[in-house]
Amino acid sequence: MLKPEILFFMLLATVTLAMVLFGFLYWKLNRVNRELLDMRNEVNGDKTRRKTEQPSFDQNLALAELKARINNKRPEVAVPDKYRYITSLVAQGLDSGQISQVLQIGRGEAEQLVSLANLRRGMHSTQGSPA
Repeated sequence: MLKPEILFFMLLATVTLAMVLFGFLYWKLNRVNRELLDMRNEVNGDKTRRKTEQPSFDQNLALAELKARINNKRPEVAVPDKYRYITSLVAQGLDSGQISQVLQIGRGEAEQLVSLANLRRGMHSTQGSPA
């Protein structure tokens, strides 16, 4: 049988070894936690950068969609005869007052239609020329 002093020192050595092992594991765990926290911060920083870049992409996408809608040709709609006559009457040199009398429409409507006819004539003349 072992003497009590030897048992005491063996027990003390075991407790000391356990405490050293616990301290080492605690230190290692803290170090791994710090590394994990650093990695999370790095990933969150990347997400933040992506969020700030994303509206730029969304704006570009919205702009591209808008341009595509503008460039799409609209189907031709049947225009009433009196509105088609406006273009030829404007080409003959009639003013909006004379046109309103000929077509029996209001003077304000005739003025608007003359303006639209002039715009349309201007658009057709610029479409054929190279930009």
